[in-house]
Amino acid sequence: MPPADPAMTAFIQRLSVGEPEAMDVYERAVWTGAEQQAEQHERDMHDRLTGLYNQQAWETMARKAMKRIDQEGGSLAFLLIDVNRFKRVNDTAGHKAGDDLLRHVAWSIQENTRHKDPDPTRPPRPKDAVAVMQRSVIGRFGGDEYAIMLQFTPDDKGGFTTLERAQKVAARLSAITPKDIGHSGEENEVLSDEAIELLKEAGVGISVGIATREADEVHKTVASLKDEADKAMQDQKEAARLQREELLPKRKRFCLTAARWLLRQSDQYDPRLHG
Repeated sequence: MPPADPAMTAFIQRLSVGEPEAMDVYERAVWTGAEQQAEQHERDMHDRLTGLYNQQAWETMARKAMKRIDQEGGSLAFLLIDVNRFKRVNDTAGHKAGDDLLRHVAWSIQENTRHKDPDPTRPPRPKDAVAVMQRSVIGRFGGDEYAIMLQFTPDDKGGFTTLERAQKVAARLSAITPKDIGHSGEENEVLSDEAIELLKEAGVGISVGIATREADEVHKTVASLKDEADKAMQDQKEAARLQREELLPKRKRFCLTAARWLLRQSDQYDPRLHG
């Protein structure tokens, strides 16, 4: 056993007799240690790049939400989100541009998860207006994959089904444009016009897959809902890819027609060469 530290022994003696200064020192040390532990716990729960919950923390909260639904009723929806053409930006413009894109996507997701009633003529529904905003948990699973958990109590769905509520949020997310992404976040964080143009040229967008769980669907787990949402997201990405391929010949024909028209307006046009 190492020898006792005389200074520590003296401090403990002062503390044992209730010396105010020693008690103050001890309380500050206790509070400092507790604060440091709390800060470390908070850091362990969050993704360092975006500030969102990391996958482990998100899944822990999802499991707790399921237990609460099993006991109290209600429902939840998982939205799995992927950034289309992220790799192209990362490979073309570098990792810093890729990190900037991931941060701005995180901000865009948070901004677009808040409730926005698409019909301004309808009277406001307080419960419907706060349900998504107050009970949404957003996380980043790594890479360009994000997740949202929407939680609903039995009386706050405003006449919509769980799937319909989730689809409303997913529609807003799918409609996010490169300009929306670039202008998200704080004013001093806005991306430059050149960066936004790069995102446009790369074809950056958002794909979303949805899975829902009602109170009586106790067989659905966090893992099965993630798999279901991932399949739906992959189906959406494939549909978008096929649409791009279908539009490609039309775009080529349009560009060729436009080029010929511009050529005819120039002094370089020769019908024998250019037709």
